[in-house]
Amino acid sequence: MSEASLEKSPKEIMNDLESAIFGGWYRFIKRVDGPIWDSAYWEVTGIEHAVNRSSSYNDPNLIDYLSQWSDIDYKTFKEMWSKLSEEQRAKVINTTIHDIATFGVSELFNWIAEKLSKKKYKEARAKVLQAAKDYLNGKMDEITLMNKITDVLWPPEKYNEKYCDKLDYLCDEALICDEKELKNCDDQDTFRVATKLIAKYLSSDYVRELVEIHLVDRLEKLE
Repeated sequence: MSEASLEKSPKEIMNDLESAIFGGWYRFIKRVDGPIWDSAYWEVTGIEHAVNRSSSYNDPNLIDYLSQWSDIDYKTFKEMWSKLSEEQRAKVINTTIHDIATFGVSELFNWIAEKLSKKKYKEARAKVLQAAKDYLNGKMDEITLMNKITDVLWPPEKYNEKYCDKLDYLCDEALICDEKELKNCDDQDTFRVATKLIAKYLSSDYVRELVEIHLVDRLEKLE
């Protein structure tokens, strides 16, 4: 650790570590395939599991886990971590989880808006926009909103478990693969994962802000 780092206040160290862990995860998702919101869910649950397996926030295994994601070497991370109280360490972890979840959900809403910008989705776009407005007006909660969007993008009369399982079977056993429909089923699954992000890791105030900025504002410009 440099002399400059040693002279930083605990608050500055907290900010540095939060940025480093988030930045490490962000660089990781740029190198892999798959929806960002899906990666966000598995990352925040991974951090939670690491915390739950640790005896304290100063557990070497937890420090090792976080340092690997931060791209800061273990020794330097441990020295920085040692400058923080248990409460401050907990805050670093909770803030990082919140930031990753927020980014994942915002990217999901951007993806929905982009998907619905196509002309063929005009009717679906109107339904999603109305549901989002109803949510902002207090007519439904976050989970109901997500369920309504799911039903618009993947009509349950078609995209049900039986249909998607059949597609998987035909692809695995008969080598008859409908890549487009398989992707639709995969997209539906990762959307449900994003719903868990919203339900567990984000407050209603944050979700409202994300819906307004990344969904409603973008969809209204297309009307």
